[in-house]
Amino acid sequence: MATERIVGPVRPGDASLSHTFELAQRVAKDRLRLLNLDLEARASSVVRRSTFISVGALCLLLAWIGLLGAAVFGLAERIALPLSLLAVALSQLVLGVALILWARCGGQRT
Repeated sequence: MATERIVGPVRPGDASLSHTFELAQRVAKDRLRLLNLDLEARASSVVRRSTFISVGALCLLLAWIGLLGAAVFGLAERIALPLSLLAVALSQLVLGVALILWARCGGQRT
């Protein structure tokens, strides 16, 4: 009896068939609206998280550049400034190459 209140009384013939199609269309429209709302919420969440990740990456990059500058000036007290800059740049080059090679070798192991 509860279904009669939601769906309505069952009518014979074409009227009940058209009523059934009408209800199916309503259900489909409601599901599409829910899907749209869910996608909007997920997209908003992704944009928010990616913004925070980008700002965090920028902060890390600036801190790394500051650390490298401090290393250059720290070494410049012991050796010449061009040599300290070269030493820090070479350390970054070696670190970068080592990380790339490690990642490539690690990806081949199964």
